[in-house]
Amino acid sequence: MKSLVVAATRAAVAALGGALCGCGTLESSAWNIRQLHEGDGSPRPVAAVMSGFEYGLRTALGELPVLDESGADPEGKPAGRVTNPRRRALAELLELEEYDSRDDDARWLQAELAAWLAVEADPMVERLTAVRLLGRVAFVLGDVAPVAAPLAPEVDPAESSAALLALVRDLGAAARAGEAERVAELLRPFAPDLQDRESGRRLLRACALLTHDAEGSARAVLARAADQYARRVVALALREALDDSRRPVRAEAHRLVVRVEPAAAYGLATAAADRGDTDDLEAVFASLLAIGLPAEDASGARRVEWLRLFTLHSSGDVFASYPGALPTTACRCLARFSGAGFSTLRSEDWVAWFEGSHGPLEASPVDASPAAADSAAAAEVQP
Repeated sequence: MKSLVVAATRAAVAALGGALCGCGTLESSAWNIRQLHEGDGSPRPVAAVMSGFEYGLRTALGELPVLDESGADPEGKPAGRVTNPRRRALAELLELEEYDSRDDDARWLQAELAAWLAVEADPMVERLTAVRLLGRVAFVLGDVAPVAAPLAPEVDPAESSAALLALVRDLGAAARAGEAERVAELLRPFAPDLQDRESGRRLLRACALLTHDAEGSARAVLARAADQYARRVVALALREALDDSRRPVRAEAHRLVVRVEPAAAYGLATAAADRGDTDDLEAVFASLLAIGLPAEDASGARRVEWLRLFTLHSSGDVFASYPGALPTTACRCLARFSGAGFSTLRSEDWVAWFEGSHGPLEASPVDASPAAADSAAAAEVQP
């Protein structure tokens, strides 16, 4: 009799879930995103996708493997062919993006999944959406430094996986018992800076899920750890996106990294200029227009080098399709940061101004010494 009741309940769940397929939730979107991708980020044409209503009921029935990383199908929900897995995956990612990143659960899921898809997703539009979501999460988290983030030491994947599984088991017991000090002790060997992107994602997911079972102050410890792992995976994913093979993704990563880590702007700009990447360079310049020059670059020798860089890239037909918007953006940067007192899109005017104020327009390495900074500052105030 019990088996008949369970079977009938499952049938009702499936029927209602199909009828309410438009009702999504944060958790169901995350579930469907995992279902619609292989581990390498490629689309999965056969998947056990479900609506938010069906997901909630199946979770209540205990059918969903909460910490299963394999994407295994839930009991009683056979995988079905998805008509357009790429489109459905993008729709689910856009749904995930709609949630407020200031909410803990939303932020943690967004960080974990976007850090995966920004690097691994096959469709460019999905990868680009994930990079954009990483940027928003980074702003909410704060203290995210993709360029300055230390690289993780190499570890054996099998040993790492075994250690993580043992950690999750012990963490669960300590969290449910409300043993905050024990939770902190267990996490100590798994410092965020020691994790690569994949291990950081798994630790983030485990800590985020265990906050719901944790008692007392153990929840606060897990929540802080989840945010730390989120910062780590967001930083690593954005750094990888800076070198993406697809120009739009790479340019978007440059735009966002300058905004979350302004100190990295000059290095990104000069690297883009050296390789002749006008899209990346324009993205850096455009972000500077939005946020201003970094405080450490706003005076002295580094400021002069920024002005030199802007001037060097202000030439060309600003209405031509190549080099795109770079000359226009460079001229706008000069109008804002030069203090020249005029605004123009004529490159020759800017070249004449720079050479009259700072000498010949030629590429030169930055001398950031105190003496050079004092000399540059004195030159700027001369009539």
